[in-house]
Amino acid sequence: MSNLDFSNINVLAVLTGFLTDFAFTLLVGFLVVSLMTPAGSQQVSPTVELIANGLGVVGALIGGFVAGKIAGRQHVEHGLLASGLGLAISLCFILPSGQFTLAFLGFAILNLVAAGYGGHLSR
Repeated sequence: MSNLDFSNINVLAVLTGFLTDFAFTLLVGFLVVSLMTPAGSQQVSPTVELIANGLGVVGALIGGFVAGKIAGRQHVEHGLLASGLGLAISLCFILPSGQFTLAFLGFAILNLVAAGYGGHLSR
């Protein structure tokens, strides 16, 4: 097994992978929350949150795959960076709001693993 090497990164591949992950997660997550939350309800049930976060992991897998495929080299690294960019942006909003939870941390780790695996699958 080779070591991770971040020295020759294709920024366009990382940005495209991030945007793919973001678009999938936003669109599918919005649809799921809209369809599974009763009209007029202000709260989302924990089940719906779990499903939406699970779909976010799928989005990370797809984004990692796209990043790795576009880069054509260092597939895992590009997948990890695409998801890491999304994680960094998320932290910019979550930390100041005080909404950082263990659930967020767990799904952040799952997203990174899924994106790296997506990059691996793009070989």
